[in-house]
Amino acid sequence: MQSKCAGFAAAFLDDIDGDRLPEEIQDYRILVKRHAALDLTPVGILKFIVSIDGNDVFPNFKVELQILLTVSISVAGCERSFSKMKLMTYLRSTTTEKRLTNFTILSIERETVEQVDFSKVIENFAAVAARKVSI
Repeated sequence: MQSKCAGFAAAFLDDIDGDRLPEEIQDYRILVKRHAALDLTPVGILKFIVSIDGNDVFPNFKVELQILLTVSISVAGCERSFSKMKLMTYLRSTTTEKRLTNFTILSIERETVEQVDFSKVIENFAAVAARKVSI
């Protein structure tokens, strides 16, 4: 554990004291044994530290958890964006850049789009109804 803590602290020199971090983790383990019903996920541990006002007792461990929960450990989001662009390159010859960008955003944000009630969107569009002038 010492070497892993030292490696993590080396990556975040300005934020974490690598010598104190292993001690804080050991102290937390002792504290957890007394509270059997704790959530042992990183979010649960951080919530517990905040609830006991653990800034003074576990300052490095708290910062480590905050870094763990905020730093992206995957590039899947970026890869998904490029993948969607690759799938849609065939549209480039017939679709304007603005429309292609809008399609890409819709595809990337698929989960949000699936929650939209399109019947209401269509009703609103029909209410506005395009006005055509017959010549």
